Amino acid sequence: NRVVRVSFHQSTKLPVQQSFSRLDPKTKERDEEVTRFDRYRDNHGIQWPQQITRERNGEKVYQIFADSVTFNQDLTDDLFSTTALTRKK
Repeated sequence: NRVVRVSFHQSTKLPVQQSFSRLDPKTKERDEEVTRFDRYRDNHGIQWPQQITRERNGEKVYQIFADSVTFNQDLTDDLFSTTALTRKK
């Protein structure tokens, strides 16, 4: 019973905003969480946002700036095989 709304840039098709609502267990009021993604850069064929900002009820609660990002360091192909799934059981 959770709904997440994602907005995509019309030409790049990259996500620019994500939002969802949740009920605060203490106050019983609805909180609106919005995450914005900005300044995408190509990193070895992967588009990654260099700036991520989160707001709760219109107030900024989190912001991160990335200078560099690395992906999949030292991962072997067999990690993503079906045999890897059966080994974990």
